[in-house]
Amino acid sequence: MKLSRRALGVAAAGTLVSTAGCVGFVTGDDSLRFAADRAVVDDEALSETGYSEYRIEEQTITESVTVAGTTREVDARNVLAEYQKGIDAGDLGSARSATFAAFATPQVDLLWRTFNPVGEMDNREIAEEFTSGYEGVEIDEETDRTTLSVLGDDVDVSAYEAEAYLESELTEVRLHIGTAEAEQDFVVLVGMYPRLVDESEEIHRLAESIYQ
Repeated sequence: MKLSRRALGVAAAGTLVSTAGCVGFVTGDDSLRFAADRAVVDDEALSETGYSEYRIEEQTITESVTVAGTTREVDARNVLAEYQKGIDAGDLGSARSATFAAFATPQVDLLWRTFNPVGEMDNREIAEEFTSGYEGVEIDEETDRTTLSVLGDDVDVSAYEAEAYLESELTEVRLHIGTAEAEQDFVVLVGMYPRLVDESEEIHRLAESIYQ
């Protein structure tokens, strides 16, 4: 199951202005282009869990940002690293896959205020954003929460049960969602797989192996 392009736009609204770019923002001397460092899973974790790289994709979003009465165009580059694993689903076959993704988006503050909405979103809000591109997704209440160490940050990763259309069939799935605060980025972690298997340990292993 491939994460939708809607998911790639989760951090689109009013994303980035840096403290270092304050003067440039007002005077127009700064190009106001910001880029996240890609966050990827290490090879050892991929080998241990059976996942493989599916794609690493960049998306640049341009937004108008207004600060102190001045409006400028700001370019923000996000990076999605996605990994997949074939799942033996019994009578349903093995084509269905488990997915793990790390979505890096620049974390930038101006005058003690963040302009990236990801920093203000809770896990459920992010889960809803990342599944909004799938037809008929319904997310139930949080079923579990685990604290993981990701990029030096203690991250609360929530698990949700949900229903989603996968390969044209309504399927019960489990979502794992969390956000790490890296040095200059937010890194959103997303795991999704059919509920008839349990990939939670594998998802946690992948998450804790992420590096930039």
